[in-house]
Amino acid sequence: MPKPPQSKTEWKDQYTLLCESCGYILEGLDQSLPCPECAKPITESLPERRVGTHIQCQDASLNSLKTWWMTFRHPLKTLDIMRFNLNDHEGIALINITLSTTVPVLALFVCSAFISSEDIAIALIAIFLLLPMLWATLMFLTAVEAMGLRFLGSRKGFRVTHSISNNIVAHGSVGWVIGGLGSSIGILFIFAPYIITVRIFDMHERTRHNQFLRDLESTGIWLIPISILLGFLFFEIFAYKGLRRCKYANTLPPKSHPQKP
Repeated sequence: MPKPPQSKTEWKDQYTLLCESCGYILEGLDQSLPCPECAKPITESLPERRVGTHIQCQDASLNSLKTWWMTFRHPLKTLDIMRFNLNDHEGIALINITLSTTVPVLALFVCSAFISSEDIAIALIAIFLLLPMLWATLMFLTAVEAMGLRFLGSRKGFRVTHSISNNIVAHGSVGWVIGGLGSSIGILFIFAPYIITVRIFDMHERTRHNQFLRDLESTGIWLIPISILLGFLFFEIFAYKGLRRCKYANTLPPKSHPQKP
């Protein structure tokens, strides 16, 4: 006799095979068939389908760039191939957040050195105090977002594990990179008029107030908050899409985990 229909939420653990669309339990069913609940092909819910993003497959800076590009251009595809049986989410978030905080701080330091080489020691101390504060803030916001995904998932009956939520926000933290790189360009634009006219060409300071240089400075002032806002919005939208897209994501069990019959 065929097994009676099963509840969509009665999974035993994080390795129970579920339909990634509706959460129906697919354990023991013929994988060539569609999901009995929503007709999604079972093969599209198998954990083997999640081949991993570039940075999950190989640890290299080039793969970080490939992952950033794929996350920007194809965020849903990124969520569909992301693996959740790995513990590399901390490394991914660490790379993104370190870059997003280090680059603008270094840009600020370089500009400060050009403007006042006599006070470079004071600038160095101030910047190295600023760097860990920014880094800790972004790490905290990223961790809070992961906890929020797990909380919302539990409220809605989703199976959002620590690995799923952490990998989603780790890949989404590329939004912080947007804010960091944009802020770095904004800092350079702000200081460029003075550096170019006074420090490099030794021109009178009033020459920096021509319209082009004033527009360059204004662009830099606006670019910093805009880039930070865009990065934050990307991070939040990617996290929301990740919650909806991976609410029943499947994970390959470790070798020590008992296989289902």
